[in-house]
Amino acid sequence: MKLSKIISKLESRGFHKTAKNLKLAVADIMEPKLPEEARELIVYIGNVKILRRRGSSILKNLIKKYKGDVYDHSKAPKLWLHLIDDAAKSYCKEFECTHKLTFPMPIKKKIAVFLANEMLPKIKEGDTKF
Repeated sequence: MKLSKIISKLESRGFHKTAKNLKLAVADIMEPKLPEEARELIVYIGNVKILRRRGSSILKNLIKKYKGDVYDHSKAPKLWLHLIDDAAKSYCKEFECTHKLTFPMPIKKKIAVFLANEMLPKIKEGDTKF
């Protein structure tokens, strides 16, 4: 059964609040909202040569897994999380902040899911540029 049918059935039966929460949950999963510091960290990764190179090597690894039919998209964020953690440490070292306070784990996980979803088309095409 499609999600839109489930939501319309919930609304028709008077479960308006549940239907609204379900819509919000699905929207958050499909398109995670990134806070300002998360967007700044992604830009930082793109601007630092060492981190960009590391991102490219992660892409190459994922492309190899995709071509070998071993790629699991649910595990891809975990791989991106290593890059994000290193980027957060580097960022806070450069700008004198505490990486655990500036970039807590929930934000890092959102960034990882965002990167995994953004890079999926590149993985399918075989494009290794980060």
